Amino acid sequence: MKIGFVIPCYKSANAVLSVISSVKADFPSALIITVVDGEPQNIYSDLLKLSAADNSLQVVFRPENGGVGAATMSGLDLAFSEYGCDVAIKVDSDDQMVINEANNLLAALPSDRDDIALVKGERISRIVNFPKFKPRRLLGNIIINLFSLLCTGRRSVLDPTCGYLCITRELWDNLSAERSHINVDYRFESSLILSCLSAGFEIKSVYVTPKYDNHLSSMSDFMAGRQILFLFLKFYFKRIIREYFMTTNLGTLYLLSFLAFFVMGSFLTIIYISIGIYTGLYISSGYIALWLLIMFSCLGSALKFLEFDLSNRD
Repeated sequence: MKIGFVIPCYKSANAVLSVISSVKADFPSALIITVVDGEPQNIYSDLLKLSAADNSLQVVFRPENGGVGAATMSGLDLAFSEYGCDVAIKVDSDDQMVINEANNLLAALPSDRDDIALVKGERISRIVNFPKFKPRRLLGNIIINLFSLLCTGRRSVLDPTCGYLCITRELWDNLSAERSHINVDYRFESSLILSCLSAGFEIKSVYVTPKYDNHLSSMSDFMAGRQILFLFLKFYFKRIIREYFMTTNLGTLYLLSFLAFFVMGSFLTIIYISIGIYTGLYISSGYIALWLLIMFSCLGSALKFLEFDLSNRD
């Protein structure tokens, strides 16, 4: 099996050298494709010297900054189409990943080549590692993980922004129709995961050790988190329509019950507020009890639907 490492690189001329050194030490026969995303070559003079002395290290300079997704996809195309790799492992250039743990991702690949899956790393399933994250980044990761679990109904999407990916040639070829819809910026990994789910491919998550000793990020946590959440929310509505309205099952009954109670509760809320504002009359305890009954029924239907949705997945 021919293995290639794809390393999208931006503003990490020094850190990427450490990443490459680790790859050479742990995977001496692997191909390494470093894609520099829109930076001048003179910044990466040391990298070019290494590449000139090592045929297994290929350096590609993109003329414009297109985002981590664009750089990664360029590297994946080269790995599979030009260099004939069977598997490509995407790692970030900031030296925040333990390269040797790529073996765990490779081990998680399906033994049958006809079974296509995306294998990804995840960093937050072990509470002992939480202190390694900055508080704001940890809070953002927890929110994104809860939201991604709700929207996909799959535990395997845990930590959709990890950046550690193992992609087979078969998966990349079968995603040819979806590639144009994959985000090319920092939402690349989340977008790739959702594209795989939409195409019916399996997602597998493998724990990887975070390295955040000198973590720096120029990305706005709030902006990034908000846009990633919106990405999952859009997928969620499409999935709900496809799985519970285009086909019917017990989950459809729970969902319709929730919607009916929600509409009735909202209608009564508007009426009660209007009566209070325009007449000054108090709402009787009987009407309040009716409203509470409807709202509790709405909550119960929502919880039953979520239970059904999550229990029918991995």
